[in-house]
Amino acid sequence: FTKKPMQFIGSHGIQGNIMSIQEMGAHISWELPTSKILYDTRDDLYQPTGIFAEAQKLDEGKLSIESFVAKYNISIVIADMTTGAIYKPLLYSDDWGLVYTTDGFFILVDRDIAEKIRLTIYTAVDPLRSPPAKPGMMDEAYGQLKQLEKEDSTSIENAVRSAEIALVLNKTDDVKRI
Repeated sequence: FTKKPMQFIGSHGIQGNIMSIQEMGAHISWELPTSKILYDTRDDLYQPTGIFAEAQKLDEGKLSIESFVAKYNISIVIADMTTGAIYKPLLYSDDWGLVYTTDGFFILVDRDIAEKIRLTIYTAVDPLRSPPAKPGMMDEAYGQLKQLEKEDSTSIENAVRSAEIALVLNKTDDVKRI
């Protein structure tokens, strides 16, 4: 796994309970030792808690992500693009904010926490859509992706995303530079 999401959380002082894919849990624990993770690959520790059964219901659409994160007091979600669709309701919720997206991951943080520590919330970007903009917010998403591109110049992903929107908006000069 890339270290960038954990570096972002650590460098911005984001505190709280973290939900991610199970395989990433131990990596998060190693990189962010003061954080609490929902679960990791040590099934023997988590099997008795019933968390796996609830996570299965979540995957099957029998449980809402909003109720799940509320029950477990989750305030940070590290999602990968391949399994991120389960978190889509949080992307569109007024209670959560997208604060990071690059290298195949995105981070959602409880909006109250994000605002308290003055994180930039990317309100127009939907990393799960193509082009990566929320409906009716193409221009705003383009500007926000350009900002992300400046903040993380080592990642080509946000440059490609902003170019995708630039094509839709017919901003061909921006596409040519990539």
